[in-house]
Amino acid sequence: MKLKNLKDLEEERYYKGSPDTRIYSWRLKQEAIKWVEHLHNRAMDFRGVEDWIINFFNITEEDLK
Repeated sequence: MKLKNLKDLEEERYYKGSPDTRIYSWRLKQEAIKWVEHLHNRAMDFRGVEDWIINFFNITEEDLK
């Protein structure tokens, strides 16, 4: 399955893994928010990556607060 953004996954769907290692979409979004905050501090090293993560994971300004 090719994903354009996180909305392509259903809310309760998960990526590969056994029942003990499932990764839910909300967990991926939480991790993406951490990366956006990290990359924001290193903007010159990762130009464009921050925007890609924000768009893919549908991260809003409210999420970043």
